[in-house]
Amino acid sequence: MEKRKKKSLICCFDSSSVYKTQRIFQAVASKSQVKNALTQPALPQYDDSNVLESSGRRQGGHLPRPWGSEFINSFSSPYSYETHGSRLEELKQSAKKLFDSTKEPRDQLDLINTIQRLGLAHHFEDEIKHVLSQLVHPDIADDLPTVALQFRLLRQNGFFVTTGAAGTSRFVGQTEALLQEAKWIHGGCSPTTDEYLQISWITIGGPITLNYAILGVVGQYSMNKFLSEFIDHYLVSDLVCVPGLMGRLLNDLSTRKDEMKRGETLNFINCYMVQEGVSEEEARDHLEGLIRNLWKKLNKLIIEYSVDAPSIPKVVVNVTRSAHHIYRGGKYDWFGVRPKADLVSMLNSIFEPIPM
Repeated sequence: MEKRKKKSLICCFDSSSVYKTQRIFQAVASKSQVKNALTQPALPQYDDSNVLESSGRRQGGHLPRPWGSEFINSFSSPYSYETHGSRLEELKQSAKKLFDSTKEPRDQLDLINTIQRLGLAHHFEDEIKHVLSQLVHPDIADDLPTVALQFRLLRQNGFFVTTGAAGTSRFVGQTEALLQEAKWIHGGCSPTTDEYLQISWITIGGPITLNYAILGVVGQYSMNKFLSEFIDHYLVSDLVCVPGLMGRLLNDLSTRKDEMKRGETLNFINCYMVQEGVSEEEARDHLEGLIRNLWKKLNKLIIEYSVDAPSIPKVVVNVTRSAHHIYRGGKYDWFGVRPKADLVSMLNSIFEPIPM
């Protein structure tokens, strides 16, 4: 029985698997040890509620502690470095061999994470620093769990790693464009049509929508150099700008009447009427002409881009066709005042064959 009580604090180490490191340095505490620790007499508790005021110190009136000395007594252990140090060093050497034998980045991150969660990282600080110094590169993994684990471990251990803030410029541009529109609305200003179109194709969400759509399709194929450069610089691409403009103009053509009832006057038709001094009908005719010209320009762009990356033009033209269909060429506000016939048509397209 005494030999069992003196069993090593550290046991059951298996060097053949990274995921079995959770068994490193397991503490073995028998039920009798826990019982003895909890049943030992509590230390005398100090009660200062009866401190004499004649002592010259202000009376605190603190209440006695609600617990005894179990926590302090639980710190005692029958194990010591003198009696179990050799076994400890053996297991530390076995764990260090794991760092040398583990080569895959994901397995290395899991090993470090497991050792830290076991509270053993202070034994292997040099090994952890050495492994993490080789994992600073942001492209070692493409799945979200591994990237998140890599980011946390690197930051936690003092390594600088980017948060991907460089990619937020697209959302900053979206926010700045929305802010400019808000200034125009609250200031009662009527921008020129050029000023309006310069940011309105962004505020409608066209670039972000196309970016997600393109990535969803491109992800099925290998990411070649052209696709990578296109996604990095898509905000300056006409293949993204033109569909965004078409979506903006189709929306303005469809929603102006209902938006005017709500007091929303920022619309291409209103801007053109003020700028050129024409009627609403003339402004609508001009807007419809712009949409036709944009379709012609988009058709040319599709032909140009189809040579290097045929998947991108297909996504762009399908998204643009969807917008044109949703607004019925500028006759309906599908998102605002949605005709019942459109809802029926949408549901039928899911369950019934599309008529040719």
